[in-house]
Amino acid sequence: LSNALPIGAHAETTIQETAAAHDLPKQAQAIDSLPAAIQGRISESGEVDYYAIRVQAGETWTFETICSDALDAAISLYKPGGSWFDPDRPKRIAFTDEPVSYPNLTTEASLRYRFETAGEYYVRVNGFWGHGGPGQEYTLRIHKGDPAKPEKPSRWAERSWTREVN
Repeated sequence: LSNALPIGAHAETTIQETAAAHDLPKQAQAIDSLPAAIQGRISESGEVDYYAIRVQAGETWTFETICSDALDAAISLYKPGGSWFDPDRPKRIAFTDEPVSYPNLTTEASLRYRFETAGEYYVRVNGFWGHGGPGQEYTLRIHKGDPAKPEKPSRWAERSWTREVN
């Protein structure tokens, strides 16, 4: 006997988070094969994980996390750029800002972005409020196009009060 355990299935190449430090953009773990599903963990408070990807101009990519119950993940996109004060500081171009409220309580983050210019970009994953610790794992799915649309239930589902408003 055990508790329920979710099993995720996806078509993307699975990549393990590296043990080497990748908490700064210049140390970002390179993801050479896209689409991908990256298995990672936020093991302490304040930890962030950076991943470097290369995209072509005009491509639209979706970034989604599937998290353990303990982690409320956030996703941010950066491009290299620098500033007067720090030439290594990238510029944030997009981030998740999802409300955590009833009845749509979810800790999953999703971000869709259309890249205007080709080049290298950074994807950052962290705990939304900077939280981290044991058991705070995530899968970061990076795939082209729109996020998968959930199937609409054919009839009322217990404890689900969402409906489409026309």
